[in-house]
Amino acid sequence: MDSKKILVLVVVAIIAVAAVGIVISNMNKGEEGTLKVSYLKKVGYETQMIADQKGFFKDAGINIESVPVTGSGQDAVNLLLSGDVDIAATGEGPVATTLNKYLDNTVIVCGVNLYTGGHVWVSKAGTGLVAYNKTLDNKAEVLESFKTASSDGASPLKVGIQKGSTTESEFKGWLKAMGITYNDFADKTPGKYVRLIDLKANTLVSAMATGDVDILAASQPYPSQALSQISGSFQVGSNADVDSYSIAVYITTKTVYDEKKGLIEKFIKGLDLASKWMADPAHKEECVNICAEVIGGADAKNTVQAAYDISEWKVAWSDKMANTLYKTCQKKGFTGITETVCSDKCLFKEYIASL
Repeated sequence: MDSKKILVLVVVAIIAVAAVGIVISNMNKGEEGTLKVSYLKKVGYETQMIADQKGFFKDAGINIESVPVTGSGQDAVNLLLSGDVDIAATGEGPVATTLNKYLDNTVIVCGVNLYTGGHVWVSKAGTGLVAYNKTLDNKAEVLESFKTASSDGASPLKVGIQKGSTTESEFKGWLKAMGITYNDFADKTPGKYVRLIDLKANTLVSAMATGDVDILAASQPYPSQALSQISGSFQVGSNADVDSYSIAVYITTKTVYDEKKGLIEKFIKGLDLASKWMADPAHKEECVNICAEVIGGADAKNTVQAAYDISEWKVAWSDKMANTLYKTCQKKGFTGITETVCSDKCLFKEYIASL
């Protein structure tokens, strides 16, 4: 073979290798492939379920592997931080905690739901507690009932709640509004009316049933499960009492963002398609049935129905969403995180606005 032919073959081989390198590089940058997304198989995460079950992610040109977790949104975030998934769906509480610890490496993808009344506190029978009535604004009566039930702090009421969850900050905000003092988990200061006990959210109902806690504070479906399964249990309050909003939000890391921005935009498109379908009243019944089947359990349909009625299905990162996250940071004592930071941490606002 003459030298010219050899040279041509060498050039062709180099081009072929370069082409393979480009393909691999693009795959590494996430322009092709699958995103793994962790979420809780419970109410609050209906958008993920609908986008998955109705094929909206595929319509947007993206393959999504949904990874359900149990417990709280913090468990979904832990999978993100360990590198096991690319995106985590969670509430504002775990997002605030993640920003506080990993501010530079945290990116907000979008919010998909802004709602209130999704975090509920349920008391077992016989505590003598008075439920808050917003119309009557009976804060003094509620406070007095907690004082009496705890024997003026000599026997603090035991509240099961998952530490680090969104419910933690929501419940603490409610206690503050009512004037109810509390021991914050390991705190043993005497004279407080409530003592917080760190329990996985999916163990709270059984803990109340066995008498290990007097009150559970959680997001759905656990409050509804307690009310239906534990005789005499009753709702004491919720975050709607203090006009506190919650958000269902997706976050990722800066590392994943840099590598897979294009894929994440397709993921957002799938969420947007799902949200617009869910917002149509004609699809409400189908949506409820789909999500109830995914969640499972005897009370799933009623729980999803109740959650659906307080939800606003929309992909956004609005000023109100950013403000909700900021307020949660303040409740948790993360004073270094400003409202501007909470707003600017979403690097997809321009893309969302284009949908």
